[in-house]
Amino acid sequence: TLRKLIDLKQQLQDRCVLLYGNHDASYLNNEQSSQWNKKTNDECLEHLQYLYDERLIQSVFIHDDIIFSHAGVSKTWLSDIACLSDVHDVTFENLPLCTFDFNVYCGYDQYGDTVSQSPIWIRPGSLLQDKIDGYRQVVGHTRMEVPKEIDGCFFIDTMPKYYAIVENGTVVF
Repeated sequence: TLRKLIDLKQQLQDRCVLLYGNHDASYLNNEQSSQWNKKTNDECLEHLQYLYDERLIQSVFIHDDIIFSHAGVSKTWLSDIACLSDVHDVTFENLPLCTFDFNVYCGYDQYGDTVSQSPIWIRPGSLLQDKIDGYRQVVGHTRMEVPKEIDGCFFIDTMPKYYAIVENGTVVF
């Protein structure tokens, strides 16, 4: 699947966006988290490293007033962890991979439900509590039975049943 995504990205270039997520991080950082396995590591690490090195994978993608990321971008993470004032600066050119690591800056929660968590870890409750003003966000990471829109945040980890599509500035499922 990862090789097919790389081929698709190379074919479509700017019309295809690959987003960095927590499972990608576990392989790139060699962190054996709960979902890590050696076979997947052996098959995927080289491809993930290529995507990162060639900047074919992004931490966030912004289209108009919509932020797309794996889990969401909070104000606290942006200012206190990434030390940035503009979400447009959340790039791998500006931030090392460790900026996206699971952190305990605002207290420990084993599921990442704190406002300081990065765009690959934050959970819906914390994102809604501390979302960036003036933006809508489309995120996955937390499994949902059906897609949900709450206060401008679209939670879409429902594949393969539902997909989110942006049409004329409107997010539809």
